[in-house]
Amino acid sequence: MKTTNIILLGIGGQGTLTMMEMLAMAAEAAGEEVRVLSRVSLARLGGSGMCHVRLGPAASPAIPTGEAHILIALELSEVLRALPVASQGALAFTSLYRRLPVAAGVNGLHYPTPEEVERALQEAGVTAIFVPELLPPSPGETEQAGDSRVNILMLGVFAGYTNLLPRALLEQAIEQRLPRFAAENARTFAAGWNYGVALLTGDPSLRSG
Repeated sequence: MKTTNIILLGIGGQGTLTMMEMLAMAAEAAGEEVRVLSRVSLARLGGSGMCHVRLGPAASPAIPTGEAHILIALELSEVLRALPVASQGALAFTSLYRRLPVAAGVNGLHYPTPEEVERALQEAGVTAIFVPELLPPSPGETEQAGDSRVNILMLGVFAGYTNLLPRALLEQAIEQRLPRFAAENARTFAAGWNYGVALLTGDPSLRSG
């Protein structure tokens, strides 16, 4: 049985840990073996966070160097941190949301452009899948999907594109983990799912729901 290795990346309170938990909940509900590893302690202070998720048989929750099949970055520049872990041919779902990390601001470091990020991914043999900060509202909706729920949006895009886990179980995990905002998160996840399916199938009509 094949194991799928996923790296989640984000800054500050973007919800990387919550996203990891929802993936694990859906995987367990689907009867999948799942192992997770969180490295987000400094993220609460505005630093970077990284989580490992392994779907399928694995001896350790830590993804070895060069063996991550999927990267999900909730902030544009963060995806570059995971390149040493990525395998050749990996997919990188990357939000175009930009937030200068605290360390970069203090040290005056250069913030990469989307073109520079895409070039770095290509050179590493990783396929870039960029996701706008906001997606068009679904029919009947007035609010664009995205904003503070970037983790839900990116979870939807990843899930719709890869179809690794059943949609219903992911929706269930989101509702169980974040019951206070169930309706808003359901709409955001649906917009992300439709966008992911549209990217996969090349059907632009799905991108707006």
